[in-house]
Parts: sequence; C-alpha cells; structure tokens
Amino acid sequence: MKGHVLLALGLVAAVAANTASGVISIMAFRHRHAGELALANADLDAALGHFTSAHRWHPGDSPTCVLMGRVIQQALANGLPLEAFEGHQQKEVFAFGLAATTHGIELNPADAWAWFNLMDTYQAFRAARERLSIMRKAGEAALVRPSAPAPPARPEADVEPAPAAGPRLSVEDPVSLAAVFQAIEMEPEFHFYRDYLAKFYWDRGMKTEAAREILASLTRWPRVEVHPALESQEFLEGLQAPILEGVRASALDPSVGPALALQAEGMLLERLNRPEEAIAVYTRLREIAEPAVAAQSDFNIGKLEISLGRHRESLPVLARALETTKDDYLAAWVSYYLGKAHSGLGDHARAAEYLRRHLQQLPKSLSGFLALAAEEEALGNSAATEALYISAVVNHPSERIGYVMMIEHLRKHGKQKQAVAYAEAFRKNSPDPAEAEELLRILQEDLEARAP
Repeated sequence: MKGHVLLALGLVAAVAANTASGVISIMAFRHRHAGELALANADLDAALGHFTSAHRWHPGDSPTCVLMGRVIQQALANGLPLEAFEGHQQKEVFAFGLAATTHGIELNPADAWAWFNLMDTYQAFRAARERLSIMRKAGEAALVRPSAPAPPARPEADVEPAPAAGPRLSVEDPVSLAAVFQAIEMEPEFHFYRDYLAKFYWDRGMKTEAAREILASLTRWPRVEVHPALESQEFLEGLQAPILEGVRASALDPSVGPALALQAEGMLLERLNRPEEAIAVYTRLREIAEPAVAAQSDFNIGKLEISLGRHRESLPVLARALETTKDDYLAAWVSYYLGKAHSGLGDHARAAEYLRRHLQQLPKSLSGFLALAAEEEALGNSAATEALYISAVVNHPSERIGYVMMIEHLRKHGKQKQAVAYAEAFRKNSPDPAEAEELLRILQEDLEARAP
C-alpha cells in the first residue's frame, strides 16, 4: 500500500513539473513572439519589454537574448531612444546589447545567426558613435567665431600630393569581421554573409576584397533579387566584372543550372545599360528555357529593342511572347509594349488598340492611361485624351505626372480655368508644393494675358 502511495505522489510531482515546464515554455514563447511582432513594426520599447519578459521565463533561450541585442542595434543605428535607457549614455546602451548578444552565443555557440548579430551590434554602435561625432563637430563649428582669412594657397608645383587613400577601418571593424568570418565558417554556403562582407569592404574603399566576396556570393546563388548589395547602382557598376563572372560561374553548379544563370546575367546587363549584350543573353536563354521563361525572355528582348529605337524589330518577339505566355500580368505588359512599338512606327490606331487591351487587363495602370492618352491625342480625340488624364489623376492622386499631363493638355486646348483647378489639387497632394506653385503662377499669367 505504501508503495502505491509513493508511486502516486511521484506521478503527481511529475505531472506538476511537466505542467510548470509547459507553462514556462508557453509564456516565454508568447512574449518572444509578441516581441518579434513589435520589432517588425519598429516598436522598440514594446519589443524590448517582451524580450525581457521572455528571458525571465526562459533564461536559457539563446534566440531571445540575440533578439534583445537586435533591439539595441536598431536603436543605436537609427538614433532612436529607448525608455528603459533614458538618461544612459550610448556606451551603456551598447554594453547591454553586446552582453545580450554574447550571452546568446554562449548559450548556443553553433548559431551562425547569433555571430552575425554580434557584428551588427558593433556596427550599430559605430553608426551611433559617428553620428554623435558629427553632431558635436557641427555644434562646435556653430560656436566658433569667424577666423582670419586663410593664407593664399601655395603654387601648384609646391603642393605636396595627398596620401593615397587606404582602407577606412574603424575601431569596431576588426571584431565585426571576426564575427562574420565565424558565421561564414559555420554556414559556408549561405550567400548573405558574403554579400554583407562585399558591401562592408566596398564602403571602406577595399575594392579588391569586395570583388572577391561578391564573386563568391553570386557563384553560390545568382538570383539578383536576393542580393541586397546589388541594389546600389554604384556598387553594381564598380564591381560589374566580378559580379558577372560570379553569375556565369554559377551555371556550372547543378543546383543552379544555365537557365537561372542566364536570367540573372540578362537582368544585370539591363541594369548596367548594356542592351545589346542583354539581348544576346536573353536570346540564348529562350532557346533552352521552359515556355514560361522563354515568353519572359521574348518580352525582355522586345522591351530592349524598343529602347534602342528598333520598333519594327520588337514586333515579332513581342507577338510571340503574347501568343505563348499563360501569365495574364505578363500578357498585359506585352500588350503595352506592342502599343509603344506601333506608336514608334507612327501607327497610332494600332497602338491604341493594344493599349486599350492593356487597360482592360490592368484597369488602374498609370502608364496605360498616359500612353493611351497620347495615342488618342495623336488621333485627334481630345475628349478621350482628357478622360484618360482624369482617370490617371483619380486613380493615382499622389502621382505628379498625371496632374502635369492633365494641366498641359488643358492649357493646350485653352482651358486655363480647369487647369487651375487641377494645379490646386496638385498643390494639395504634391510632396513638392513649389512645383505646384510654379504651375499655378504660369496658369494665372495665362489667364491674365487672355483677359479682355
């Protein structure tokens, strides 16, 4: 009997322990999830509060510690205050973020994401430190009285050449680099770390190192849209040789293949304003790609031919794209460019047909409204042109081009009073009121000049 009682007590204790453990896990998860949502919405105070609560419930959870560090990163990098650190210096805020991130690494040293966040923490403090330094210098400069005129410059022959620019590394950079290298060692196939390194080196004037990293990154995965560094046109143009080399090399990887590599190469050549080469790449791609990609390639070729003024050459490839695509959205834009091609050839009636088809498929297309309005005007249909500009303004009230084109159309046809009304609406909705004011001034002068 006594044994049964002890067994029962043991089971009750085990159930209680499991229940407590479950409650702890649930509460920690709820707070961490709420913190992640708050962090995504840039509500840093709420995020830090939730992550702190999650850490109290589950002190051994590594991601929670790293997320606490991320809140500090966002605050430091963007100069945002945190209620919990009111009255504290940047160094103290940084110390908290660093402690949280390094504790997360201690709890799970194999987490590459945590190591990468260690680098982010140092870089956020670097940004905050440099911003404070700039503000301090600006304040000091405002207090300095005007000094005596500077002595005249020495003759050019006597001027010593400036020292060659070298790497612009800050005191935080060596630790940041070590953290990224650790992350790469743990996840060598993840392209993002090398992307970050490439931009890191580029921003510091280390072009050779940047070229090495972006080549390695694109060799692993060539999809342009997943490489944030390529969003910078300066970066893209400055490193175009290793970028294109990496994309071409990726074709040898069985997990990538030639089609995906050619798609990426064509996109990059377009952005680099190398249209003839892009056309050649898309032509090779359509020969080996599946039908959907082949239709997209024809569309790209057609657009590029138009950009080169070769409107007639664009027609057969665009027609083939329209015939073969099963993507309604792509078909709508093929119709748009067929309209542009016929317009370039002076066939405004045919151009208008294709542009009407485009607007049937995309009824709120601003480009469609404006392009069809131009064709209707060329055909002498002023009322239809005006109706299309009205549709552009109504459907896109914050876009300046609709107002500008509407106002110009009304002025051209002697409708200055109506043009003034649209200019006033433009002033109300424009982020640049000065432009709207200038338009109003011109229209008022027109009205005064026409007054009897």
